[in-house]
Amino acid sequence: MPKIPMGLEEGLKNLGFYTKRLKDNPGVYFFKNDKDQILYIGKAKRLKKRVKSYLRWDNLPVRKQRMIAQLATVEVSLTTTETEALLLEVNLIKKHRPPYNILLKDDKSFPYIQLTGGHMYPRLKIYRGTRKDPGEYFGPFASGTAVNETYETLQKVFLLRTCSDNIFLYRTRPCLLYDIKRCSAPCVEKISEKKYTHLLKDVKKFFKGKTKSLQENLAKEMIEASRQRHYEKAAAFRDRIASLTKIQEHQAINLPSSTQNLHIHALSRQHNKVCIQVAFYQAGQHFGSRSYFPIQIHEDMTNEEVFSAFLMQFYERHQPPKHILTSIEPMFKQLAEEALTESTKFKVDISVPKSGVKKQALDLVLKNAIYALQEHLKEKTFYQKALIELQNLLNMDKAILRIEAYDNSHLMGTHPYGVMIVADDQGFKKSAYRKFHIKDPSVKTNDDYAMMRHVIQRRFKFSGEKKEGEEALPNVILIDGGLGQLGVVRSFFKEISPKFQAPRILAIAKGPKRNAGEETFYFDTGEVLKLPKDSSLLFFLQRLRDESHRFAITTHRQKRDKDIKKSILDSIPGIGAKRKKALLLHFGSAKGVMNAAAIDLKAVEGVSKFMAQAIYDYFHES
Repeated sequence: MPKIPMGLEEGLKNLGFYTKRLKDNPGVYFFKNDKDQILYIGKAKRLKKRVKSYLRWDNLPVRKQRMIAQLATVEVSLTTTETEALLLEVNLIKKHRPPYNILLKDDKSFPYIQLTGGHMYPRLKIYRGTRKDPGEYFGPFASGTAVNETYETLQKVFLLRTCSDNIFLYRTRPCLLYDIKRCSAPCVEKISEKKYTHLLKDVKKFFKGKTKSLQENLAKEMIEASRQRHYEKAAAFRDRIASLTKIQEHQAINLPSSTQNLHIHALSRQHNKVCIQVAFYQAGQHFGSRSYFPIQIHEDMTNEEVFSAFLMQFYERHQPPKHILTSIEPMFKQLAEEALTESTKFKVDISVPKSGVKKQALDLVLKNAIYALQEHLKEKTFYQKALIELQNLLNMDKAILRIEAYDNSHLMGTHPYGVMIVADDQGFKKSAYRKFHIKDPSVKTNDDYAMMRHVIQRRFKFSGEKKEGEEALPNVILIDGGLGQLGVVRSFFKEISPKFQAPRILAIAKGPKRNAGEETFYFDTGEVLKLPKDSSLLFFLQRLRDESHRFAITTHRQKRDKDIKKSILDSIPGIGAKRKKALLLHFGSAKGVMNAAAIDLKAVEGVSKFMAQAIYDYFHES
């Protein structure tokens, strides 16, 4: 056996010590460094045998040799079966994000279309999050665009209500959606419960892929309306048929309607860069696809290893379907199927189609994965080149690993927010974005300089010595503003400069006519510069500025909209969500509650005599 390289001896010694103490049980093992930080999490059917395999260091790739060199302790968590170990491993990787595990980056929940439950006339709505509310869910959809297009078409075709229960209860005449033929107005009994139930059945048929029979039924009704010379009614049926046809045309390559719900995964790779494209089908209908770019991939990893790690992390976050088609068979296929079956309570199978329409659909997904990876690599090259150009422009010795951009937003001093967006050589790092709600009364929210200083102070308040879990420090800060904003940020870092090396600061000010390409840049060295209009660095900095502005505006609007939806009832002591809902449903509005007598308030379910008097007194105290 070759001589152990320097640096590996201590790690192998520690590994050997802990290996002797292990037993051949199924479970999860943790490799930790001398700071008790987790380096790697793995699962095993036989823990002792699996961990012992790392002692054969000459069989390990360089990446794992570096890991063993840092190893100080090994900990384990025992499970009953290997399947339980696999599920636990996925949960722990998501929680701790160890540096030597393959990670799924910046994943988000998928939207669904929901038919709400618990109502005579169920509502059609777009839904995100945990599917805990009663009702039926259809999807998932790959993006907001995909779900919005389908949702709009369903409104046109099936005329189901989309308003909230409270609005529905107190309507006295049809709303605009009825006039434009997107709702059947059950709120004012323009449609019977029986006919509305028929519409609900049609929606469910649509999601089961039975669109042909739906079109035939609509066509019959159109012909009958026309025969009876109800031409306006016939035209409405014609428009519904056209909308139903349009949505099918947008569904790319559809599978036979008899096909059960399935997901298709296809992997494309160039060296250590991987794209996994996931497409979503329900009853044969294509509901879009999404591209994923797992991180911490190394060239010594096989495609099977990468895909297996991705698959389990993906379905830890999302509900798996009964059928999963893949371009690569995952490692431990049977174990993965058992784990997913156990987590969903129905049988899940994973297969690689070799022929037929499913193979054609897989080929299309793979084609999209190849294209998405090519575009991703172009984007990465753009960011890397721009960061090198910025490094040269600022005469920095070290590479720029992280750049943060800041902006503020408010409306006449209300709902003030500051935001921070982050980018590196991979592009925007959305998981690191931060919002700063400015509540400090000493900060005047119409004073942009004061707001900027407040945000920077909060961001860097505890950054003197970086602690575990604390954000990495930026090499460069980009401020949306001019000399004033730059001066405020510079003065802050001068005050705390003994604590750590301050980042370079750059301010970007719009041109006199706010035209893109006319921006002026102010440097912390006092230099003022305009970049050429065709400069890729200018485009990069504009994208950072625009992204920070978008995030600031979005954050501000979300808070404003949330506050608008708040009720004056929220400020009454003892009024929780349940009582508030009961009061609003009984009186129709907060104003109705304000004008109600104590005896009428007492008539509301859940409101005692004492509470009714308290509510009355709250609104009528002199």
